[in-house]
Amino acid sequence: MLTARVQLFEFLDALPLAGSQAQLRVRVAGQWMVRVQVPPIEGEPHPHGPPEFVEELRPDFSRAVTVEGSGMTGLDGRALIELSLDAAVAAVRRQRKGGKSPVSLAFDQSLSADAFGVSLPWSPRVQAVGLGPDAMIDRTLVIDVAKSIVGDTSAVHTTLWFQLHGAPAAGDRHVCELRTVGSNQPARRLGLRFDAARAQTATTVFLGLQPATRYAYLLIAVRADHSEHVLTQGRLRTLPADPQRLSLAFGSCHLPSGPAALGRWQTLARRDDHDLLFLIGDQIYGDGIEKQFPDTDSWLERYIRRYNQLWAYQPMRDAMRSRPTYMSLDDHEVVDDWGTDRPKSEPAKSEFEARERDGVEAYRIFQQAHNPGGYGAPRFDYHYRRGPAAFYFTDSRSARGRSAAYPVMGSAQLNRMRAWSRSAEVREADLVFVVVPVPPAILPIAEIEKWASLAAPVVGAAGGSLAGAIAGGILGGIGGFIVGGPAGAAAGAALGAEIGAGTGAVVGAVGASAYYEHLEDTIQDPDVRDAWTYDKNLPDLVRLMDLLFDVANDIDAQGRPGPRPKGVFILSGDYHFGAIHLVRSTRKSGAHDHRNNPAMVQITSSSISKDAVNMPEFETIIRAVESGGEFPLDGDHYRAKFVGRLMQRNFGRVAYERSGPGRRYRMQMYVEGDSDALAELFEIDLDARPVTMRNLVGELLAARGRITLLRVHDIGGGYGPPSDRIDGEVIITLDSEPGRAFGFQLRRDASLALRQRLLGLLRDAFNHNRTVAIDYLRTGQHNGTLIRASALNP
Repeated sequence: MLTARVQLFEFLDALPLAGSQAQLRVRVAGQWMVRVQVPPIEGEPHPHGPPEFVEELRPDFSRAVTVEGSGMTGLDGRALIELSLDAAVAAVRRQRKGGKSPVSLAFDQSLSADAFGVSLPWSPRVQAVGLGPDAMIDRTLVIDVAKSIVGDTSAVHTTLWFQLHGAPAAGDRHVCELRTVGSNQPARRLGLRFDAARAQTATTVFLGLQPATRYAYLLIAVRADHSEHVLTQGRLRTLPADPQRLSLAFGSCHLPSGPAALGRWQTLARRDDHDLLFLIGDQIYGDGIEKQFPDTDSWLERYIRRYNQLWAYQPMRDAMRSRPTYMSLDDHEVVDDWGTDRPKSEPAKSEFEARERDGVEAYRIFQQAHNPGGYGAPRFDYHYRRGPAAFYFTDSRSARGRSAAYPVMGSAQLNRMRAWSRSAEVREADLVFVVVPVPPAILPIAEIEKWASLAAPVVGAAGGSLAGAIAGGILGGIGGFIVGGPAGAAAGAALGAEIGAGTGAVVGAVGASAYYEHLEDTIQDPDVRDAWTYDKNLPDLVRLMDLLFDVANDIDAQGRPGPRPKGVFILSGDYHFGAIHLVRSTRKSGAHDHRNNPAMVQITSSSISKDAVNMPEFETIIRAVESGGEFPLDGDHYRAKFVGRLMQRNFGRVAYERSGPGRRYRMQMYVEGDSDALAELFEIDLDARPVTMRNLVGELLAARGRITLLRVHDIGGGYGPPSDRIDGEVIITLDSEPGRAFGFQLRRDASLALRQRLLGLLRDAFNHNRTVAIDYLRTGQHNGTLIRASALNP
């Protein structure tokens, strides 16, 4: 009797899957001696004469006899399957080939399983050496049964979203159980109803929770026999009732090209230093799904498959199931440059509308369902308040391209934002965070277009090949890099250069001014026309800047500055690089007097897993823009400048903390890459006139994280000038502070013993991968002097 012990585990946490069926298939085949020709050895001379043959023992699985068996898993996820192979062995031994019985037998095996509606396909057949009628085999299978996301969460409620990866079995029902971590309070349960029309998803909301409390949740299947089975699990932490300190992480553009591309997700899943997670566009890439899934004509089915494909990665799911996660959409939720190009003629118009409708429906199912407002929300922009901070997530896609007067956001959303900006939710806040997936402050397209139009006439009379090529190359390269990365940039630049060279002479004849107007009318690159700073989008850019700076200056409905200016921060993504911009208003009169608070900060984080921009030409363009310091956004009142940029996969992180009396807040802003980071730390004083942002160099600050580098210069190997000999130095870096280092000196003085104890604590934490909390004196943009440290977990 062949015996197989098969154990089934759930994908994310290796939970044993009880009450599931494991299946084993064994094939028995005869083996005969077969005469085969010896192939010539490559590179050696081929001998003349008859070919050389040898005899080999080969199985004939075309005549194999198959035996199958199954078993149900117990509480430990183990199933015992017993198969009698006697009849199969006897049948094969009776087979004849060329009048000869089989010399021996061969066996192969394949496994499958069915757990709570999810069926694993039969594994590839593996020829089993040594397998026989009385063998014992052990196998392990992993099944991805369900996924979960922690959605909209406050101090007293949380939204939980689940998806089953298979249809529930008849008679099964499902509940979500919520327990307080570290408490003996009874668990709370809510029933779930999974909707097949919505990709087997369900959402539930727990009310009446305790502030600043850790909870664990379970998705449980209750079978007809009343047995209960955990399908997936997660954890969450509610916010404080009035959070005076809050940290959020954010990212965009998820399209991993390989295991290394998941590094930022792995860091996010491991870290515990953010209260909220914002995913602000391009959580999937819907481009080309008709080619990826050609076996269905349903756009909705294609989008559902794409979500399940790109959301299968463990670190991404670990991050989303453990933090309140808020999402917004960008173009790739439907297709590249969605809204910028809308077909006008049939049949393309009808096909696009069907695709758009189903892409939006898939967004509702997988993303909007756990946002404020839920699946049935009438719109995709939303807002909420947490403590002193107000949040607004804009929708710059679904209305794009529908109105020439309101080209990006649409008039209805702008009216909603104006009403929000004048509400108590905002007027009584101190800090305002606005999610705008495509960065408003970005390369000034109009300035580059003007430069291109002015460059071409220089050689227009001589044919214009050089300057025209440069001008066209820059414009084409910008459009290409935004979505296509290096390859897109190269292709765009090459095409632009070819066109530019061909038109240079014409430009010289008509003049720069005429050519610039012509350029504005004929630009067709959708990536350029997608930018806020493209001329035809400027009306909405100005409206957005007016509104945000009015909020920053507490402008009331009558256009008068109020007593409570606010710190306003824009969170953006989309462009496949990280950046921090300072945006400034020069408006001083009328209904938009911005003198009390003339500046705000834009933080851009992209991409979290898609390949980042890696293009020297793009760096050249940025340096050209930066050479003048600030660059104009609208040509009148709004200007911006790069504070820093990062050409790596990254995520953003923002933390605020009230500091002292009044309305002063310490702000920490990071764009964290794989090996480097942008960091801006400052204190904003909202009671000052004008509002000030003071750099925190020289201030005592705190950080926590795991030590990623510990470097010690040995005592006794002194260095430094003879008048100030240093016996040693300790340097550490933390995973939560990439691009920054902290250290202290080891001197032979009265404090040496204390410093050595500090070094011992750091060594122990480093060796055992423990989290440490440190206090440090910030001495520069990227470093600090370590004052004290403590280990946070045993």
